[in-house]
Amino acid sequence: MLILCGCTASGKSTILNKLVNTYGYESIVTFTTRPKREGEEDDVDYHYITNEYFDSLNEEGFFAETTSYTVANGETWKYGTARTDLKDDRIIILNPYGNKKLREDKTLNITAVRLFASHGETWNRLRSRGDSSDEAARRIEADKKDFEDIDEYVDLTIRTDSFWEIDKIAYLIDKFYSLRKE
Repeated sequence: MLILCGCTASGKSTILNKLVNTYGYESIVTFTTRPKREGEEDDVDYHYITNEYFDSLNEEGFFAETTSYTVANGETWKYGTARTDLKDDRIIILNPYGNKKLREDKTLNITAVRLFASHGETWNRLRSRGDSSDEAARRIEADKKDFEDIDEYVDLTIRTDSFWEIDKIAYLIDKFYSLRKE
């Protein structure tokens, strides 16, 4: 299984889509309680569910890992990965906690790739996708803490400031993953 783990606006979804569409990976769609962003689709980007349903599934042991964030407006958004989706040759986007949690399961064959962009590039991407200044600042600050020990839990790190290199980044990740599987 291939995990993409990266700070906010590091290009995770863009690179995941390139790996799915060009190299045939099957994407794991995770569950969330956060509202859809413009252009997102249910059961494609996330399985969008209510807080009550999320909590019910979590109590039943449905999720292999969960996490939550309190955003600038005070809402709490929850995310989770279904246990039944964890299979080889699948790709998933996870935060550092989710990555660490799944790596504890020694039955899973995991390759984790960290993606990151400079703070300036991250700020520009967040603002261009519509995040408020407060939310962008909160996300960047939260990432500093969340990613402080990430290098211990990833197999490859790639800087993504140059989006014109998406094809090269996807190619590199696919080759790296293929070599690790052998």
